[in-house]
Amino acid sequence: MARVAWWCQPSQRALRPGGLLLMQELFLPSDEPSVRALLDGLFFRLQDVAFGRSAESLAVEAATEGFERADIIDSPLGRLVLVHKPGHGLSPPE
Repeated sequence: MARVAWWCQPSQRALRPGGLLLMQELFLPSDEPSVRALLDGLFFRLQDVAFGRSAESLAVEAATEGFERADIIDSPLGRLVLVHKPGHGLSPPE
């Protein structure tokens, strides 16, 4: 199990207790979607990955799944959601 995971949907199984999950806001829907946006949406749906979800929506879903301390951060990569799996804090690498 990982101490830190990067994913666009929350998953308790991917982390150790106290682990940190990072999710990125991807491709917010627009009023006039382009062919590229439609193809991206199709690709992610076929991968069973959330598409066009806001950072706030991802934070709410993570809280529903039992994650704690949701923070939304603006970064050069876009908006990120950081949440923690309940349990002990991160320990130093072994």
